[in-house]
Amino acid sequence: MARLYQESVLTVNADSTEFCPLQDLHNLLAVGTYQLDEKTQIRHGLLHLYAMGSKWPGEVHLADETTDRTHHWQLQQMSALPISGIFDMKWQVAHPARLLAACADGSVHMLALQLSGDTSWLVEQQKVVVTDNAMALSMDIATCGQRIVASSSAGTLSALQASESQTCVTAQWQAHDLEAWSAAFDRWQVHHQQGSTPVFMCASLTDAILLCQDSVVYSGADDCMFKGWDLRQPESSPTFVNRKSHSAGVCCIASSIQQEHCLVTGSYDEHIRLWDTRRITQPVEIAQVSTGGGVWRLKWHPRCSTQILAACMHNGFAVISADHSTGDVKVLEEYSGQKSLGYGADWCHLPTDGYSIAATCSFYDRLLHLWSPAAPCTASR
Repeated sequence: MARLYQESVLTVNADSTEFCPLQDLHNLLAVGTYQLDEKTQIRHGLLHLYAMGSKWPGEVHLADETTDRTHHWQLQQMSALPISGIFDMKWQVAHPARLLAACADGSVHMLALQLSGDTSWLVEQQKVVVTDNAMALSMDIATCGQRIVASSSAGTLSALQASESQTCVTAQWQAHDLEAWSAAFDRWQVHHQQGSTPVFMCASLTDAILLCQDSVVYSGADDCMFKGWDLRQPESSPTFVNRKSHSAGVCCIASSIQQEHCLVTGSYDEHIRLWDTRRITQPVEIAQVSTGGGVWRLKWHPRCSTQILAACMHNGFAVISADHSTGDVKVLEEYSGQKSLGYGADWCHLPTDGYSIAATCSFYDRLLHLWSPAAPCTASR
């Protein structure tokens, strides 16, 4: 049975959670919210930053790497930043630490992490418009930290290039006819090229870009299509178009950094599909599993190579096992502690002894849960 550590009620509808993957900052959690003002039709949001610690009677200790399941983990809010309604967020895995957010104003917002003693907060550095008269729905950052891709409600994809001081749009094209819910980089390609050098050890983004050349991007949309793109020629024809596999909109795409040629998609049709991407012009679907709810978000576990955390909208959340080598995908555990639409989900990157910590948020009830699945965290291969 899953263990709930903490339930928090937010002031605005919640739809995105992101633990920081940077070493020494694994205890930081960003939570994004979204609220439509019916009178003004303006979409507002708040970006919450929390610090996770272990609670003992009378005191709270910040999370460290000596963890076991006897800890009672708690979240303490560090800051709350007013911002346009948030659809998606990603931490930039390079120094200095930044959080990027795809927002309802059609922009990707760049927010710098500020640290002072035990206090932390986010400050907006730059806002890059990726679509006019539409919303930025998703975004992904290449592991090298410099390349970014964003999708929009107008069906466009935008490629962005980041530097230490400025980020700009380098290409934009009409990728889909309807809302492009998801855009994601191919992770294995990046991991393979980088070898054993972790990007977060790079001194700067300029150094990091030398370690990888990210070019393969995937997109999914409300037109039920799953597509591939080569960022070296982004405005040319897609590398592949899959029209038949999904019977409803493609909501999320996640490429594995630990399993070679492995990718999963989630759809409104309530299925997670496991793909083999060795044929870049025609990925092969090798398995699928029903989740009982539309699959809005998929997050590979940072340490357990076959586990995925899924936000399944009307059916809450689930821990999925997806093994590319055996072609097996199945539901390990369902988490129904939140009754509203499950949208936000992420794993904590903090090393733990045989178990995992997850943060999930649900929309209309505005709940944020910090919990551990019953499913054990098995060692990655």
